[in-house]
Amino acid sequence: MKVAFLHGRSQAGRKRSEILHEWIEGLNSGLRRVTDLQVPESDILVPYYGDLLETVTANNLSSRGSVEPLLETQNAIAEELLADSKIVEDEVLMERGIRSSRYTIALAHFLDGTFVGPITLRVITRDVAFYLDFVQIRKIIHDHILEELGSEEPDVWIVHSLGSIVAHQMMAEGLLPSVKLLMTVGSPLGIHAVRNKLNADSLKRPDSVCNWINLYDTRDIVSLRPVDASSGWKDNAATNFQVSNLDGENPHSIKGYLGTAQAGELLKSYLSSD
Repeated sequence: MKVAFLHGRSQAGRKRSEILHEWIEGLNSGLRRVTDLQVPESDILVPYYGDLLETVTANNLSSRGSVEPLLETQNAIAEELLADSKIVEDEVLMERGIRSSRYTIALAHFLDGTFVGPITLRVITRDVAFYLDFVQIRKIIHDHILEELGSEEPDVWIVHSLGSIVAHQMMAEGLLPSVKLLMTVGSPLGIHAVRNKLNADSLKRPDSVCNWINLYDTRDIVSLRPVDASSGWKDNAATNFQVSNLDGENPHSIKGYLGTAQAGELLKSYLSSD
């Protein structure tokens, strides 16, 4: 059984081993809550694209012609996230950014129960907008991930944040072989402004995916909504589970998601099969 971890944004400069350790610690922690099963590092693949994403976005940001469409998408996502909300600006929040969601919570409260701050939006949406708006960036990222995988064909994909968009699009385009399970975690795929950038025919569970499970937390600004008909997807796209991320300071944390008993329970049958 091979499992692929596909990370999200803000991973530039990190070592693959560091990402592997963080994710597998969360995964096995969640499994320990419900079973004796543990996944060895030898069963895990980590296609790493963090440095490449940083490079291609920086190169495109320096091009004046790239700025306008990027801002349109970024603003659309931000406006949706901020709809019907009351935001309070604060210099401390501006400095601490996305990881300090404890301070974000104190400064901004979504009426639907999700917490956010303006700087958080700018940080989160930039890389998503680049990936969605620029075909050449998507191709570079896709080709790199395929190169990282080589001849490996993972049975299970656990994908986080921007990585959930990347994995879904690669599967929808038939670039990856069939998988038993796609688990999206902290995914922005439920955001209408993201969905509107995707091909209408791809707003479903990819044909190559046997099962699609989506984990979200209403405190996580990136995963405001489930991936279902309410956010414009086919009724049977993903099976959604609302969880409570274990990281009290960063409800977008992959380790906090995977460490929950719900994640362990959902994954154990797939990870124990040959």
